Amino acid sequence: MNLYLCAIGWKYYFVYIGTLVAAGALFYFFCRETKNLSKEEAAMVYEDAETKAKALEAAQAAEAQLHRIQP
Repeated sequence: MNLYLCAIGWKYYFVYIGTLVAAGALFYFFCRETKNLSKEEAAMVYEDAETKAKALEAAQAAEAQLHRIQP
């Protein structure tokens, strides 16, 4: 076992908890919410503005086509 781990002993759990808290804070503040989104909508969250605009236009065109077909 590493000499430093032997020296710190049971206090290593504080280091572990600190690492978990830091990782949790990073995920909370820097990961985007994709709950209740379709795969396409979730992909749009991570795309740049130009790709997002093209995808939105394509989705609107497909929706308009769908409404024209249905009575």
